[in-house]
Amino acid sequence: MKKIIYLIITLLFSLILIACSETSIDYKVHTYHLRLLDRHTLVRTKEELEEQINEVKDYDKGNHLTEYINQLTSYSNKYFENNYLVLANVTMGSGSITLSINKITVSNDILKIKYKTKSPNVVTQDVKAWNFIIEIDKYEQVSKLEPSINI
Repeated sequence: MKKIIYLIITLLFSLILIACSETSIDYKVHTYHLRLLDRHTLVRTKEELEEQINEVKDYDKGNHLTEYINQLTSYSNKYFENNYLVLANVTMGSGSITLSINKITVSNDILKIKYKTKSPNVVTQDVKAWNFIIEIDKYEQVSKLEPSINI
């Protein structure tokens, strides 16, 4: 009887660990330096993308976002059959700090974007915007984004 209880507890613990594990995913990223609102948006459909494009166009006001908008408009309905986009806008407190994506993982319903920074010993006081269009495979269970920056 003790062995059966031990086996059941071990099995339950293993299932919990599997359910909570993070899976690294492949991605492709396009990087821009534009002054957009800081946020992360998961785009699942062409319709959602069109809403984002319209927001960017309204926000443009001479920011020269043509290349960024052209990249966004290149995604078709067919793309979204098997893929999602993440639109990530992050502003760093210094133009000397370089921001890049370290890795992206999926854990339960959360897509985690882990950034890394590189900065010189002396930083400047100007700000620098980092805008990423991230192409990922479609993950039906994903409902939230969780960005984190390792400084």
